[in-house]
Amino acid sequence: MGFTSLTIQDFRAFKDLQIDGFGNVNLIVGRNNTGKTSLLEALLLITGMSNPGLPIAIHNWRDLILTEADDFQFMFHNLDFSNIIHITAVQFDGKVRNLKIEPQYGITPGSLIPGSLIPGGFIPGPQGIDQSSETIGGKKSGTHSLASTLSNKNITGIQLSFTTPEGNPLTTYVNIFQGGSVTTAPPVYKDELVGVFLNPRTINLGFEIIWERLLREKKTDFVIKALKQIEPRIQRIDIGTRGMLWVDIGLETLAPINILGDGFRHIFTVLASLYTAQNGVLIIDEIENGLHHSTLEVMWDALLAASQDYNVQVFATTHSYECVVAYADAVEKIYPIAPDSAKLFRLERIPEGGHRAVPYTSKVMRTALDQGYEVR
Repeated sequence: MGFTSLTIQDFRAFKDLQIDGFGNVNLIVGRNNTGKTSLLEALLLITGMSNPGLPIAIHNWRDLILTEADDFQFMFHNLDFSNIIHITAVQFDGKVRNLKIEPQYGITPGSLIPGSLIPGGFIPGPQGIDQSSETIGGKKSGTHSLASTLSNKNITGIQLSFTTPEGNPLTTYVNIFQGGSVTTAPPVYKDELVGVFLNPRTINLGFEIIWERLLREKKTDFVIKALKQIEPRIQRIDIGTRGMLWVDIGLETLAPINILGDGFRHIFTVLASLYTAQNGVLIIDEIENGLHHSTLEVMWDALLAASQDYNVQVFATTHSYECVVAYADAVEKIYPIAPDSAKLFRLERIPEGGHRAVPYTSKVMRTALDQGYEVR
């Protein structure tokens, strides 16, 4: 289960962005400040639309600590609360997910029922494997004009209205009072769509949790097979006390995974997280971070193959030319019969203002690389 298209309106730098034709695996490229991370954040919000902790999480990952309710303006286009956020995604099964985010006014702490943010909502990185993903959205309403007439001083939080794929409207709230946050969740609702989000700040957090699951379900072989191409001596990875991971590389004693380098742990976490996102979506910001160019194709080979095995749609960003080349090479090996299962999208600012996403099929991507065109 994943998405074929995405529409983003008035979120971060995006005034109106439409992307159609997603593949099973999608690599997002573009110059700095073209919105690559914002695109992934929008995908996360629509995947986990019923989770009121996500707006706070995406701010924290940017070092934007929300201490007052009007700090939520960083989500809204041009920092303007009157620009109501709408995110819409069409799933592979044709069902539509809608999310609307707007400011909330005049709410007092006593009128809300506290909920949990982290944990209890979405937890960054692999710890988020059990988060429910729900959609927030709806049609534009008169709230837009209301937001433009009220002062930011009256804002106490945000309201997230979403329509489930079954067509049921639900609402969640996030409010900030005196530096603390309070969330109100909808009635019991569990979305079937699973989402996992990884970025450079969270990728090495909580990987022992997902490895324990893989061990319990006897699904470690595909991860070990890929890691052997980086460290041929590896035989197994075990969990010790306090969640420490220990690697058997043929020495007299096991070695902690931490000493094997960030690149080793990066690939380990990406592949293990993919398993936990089965039948869902895996979102990775700066997928090449910490990886030597020689290991990029190892990662892509394993990631593309495993995404097929576990039915996971992947969205990833990169700045690296070597990462794009390794991706193109892996696509030709893993998807020789269905090359359009993997796509590249280049985000661009357009002269008249706004953004566009230029799609590259695997054939066009290969031709562009072979002829020396800049595709990043």
